[in-house]
Amino acid sequence: MSENDFINKGNDAFKDGKNASLSSSDEDEKLLKKISDYTDELTLPESKMSHSEAWEKVQKNIRQNTFEVEHNPNVFEKLLSSKTMTRVAAVVGVLVGIYTLWFFSNDIEQVASNDGTLEYTFPDGSVAMLKKGSSVQFLKAGFDRQIYLDGHAQFYVNDDGGENRTFEVKTDRTVVFAHDGSQFDLRDDQHIFQLTNLGESPILYIEEHSADKKLMSLESGMMLETFSTDLSAPIQRGLLHTKWVEGNFSYFEAPIVMVIEDLEKQFGVVIEHELHTLDLIFTGDFQSSSIESALTEICSQVSLEFMLEGEKILLREKE
Repeated sequence: MSENDFINKGNDAFKDGKNASLSSSDEDEKLLKKISDYTDELTLPESKMSHSEAWEKVQKNIRQNTFEVEHNPNVFEKLLSSKTMTRVAAVVGVLVGIYTLWFFSNDIEQVASNDGTLEYTFPDGSVAMLKKGSSVQFLKAGFDRQIYLDGHAQFYVNDDGGENRTFEVKTDRTVVFAHDGSQFDLRDDQHIFQLTNLGESPILYIEEHSADKKLMSLESGMMLETFSTDLSAPIQRGLLHTKWVEGNFSYFEAPIVMVIEDLEKQFGVVIEHELHTLDLIFTGDFQSSSIESALTEICSQVSLEFMLEGEKILLREKE
């Protein structure tokens, strides 16, 4: 049997992650059975490495193992011939590659809010309120309380009365470290970064774009805000901007383009405008009950007007 035939036989035997029935009399299938028994005993340790780091390590290990087989044949000489070792290396490479791709595609859980505010409970009992258009990612197996947030969410960290463990939420600008019982509101997108401590205890954070990566503390009721990459000093402005979970939206000196995009996500509409070049700032609030009332409130604060044309909304400067 050629090497290609042997590899094809291995692929057929183990396709879809299932171990097909193998003959105990066929030498090649006996070898495949040994490989199957060995790989069944392998376990994947929990890791905090990223996808790219883990994949590079797997590739490096495969290259190193292949090198050792080629240059240290005495390891297997007593059991296998050189031709059989080549077949083993080829099949193991195929199986490791298939299993690794399966692991990476199935071990990351992504939860997205596509239709209104979504309440999601993590495996440890902690809760996230996800704003429409936002998502979180985390390890599906062996939940380690490390979460990546894209968008806007409120987090309520579960306190089960046991050992106090850190709950980490990473965004493009920061990593937030919270302990059991903590509550905080976090938004990080192309327009703005906001972090507000809603709980009674301090939460910690690291600014990703800072040179020293210094661990900072944010006290209860305080917030961070920036429209760039550099975070502000902690400020206290009230909590109206965190009431979006109740259908109330509040802004302070926010770019009008950001407010318009929030409207589009919240109401599922498209607002046509040519306001990107205008330095318009909005301070105010509106309810999520009606797109017309929200637009009326916005236009009353800035020099704009809107028109409804079928399913389209036109927004422009007042003439």
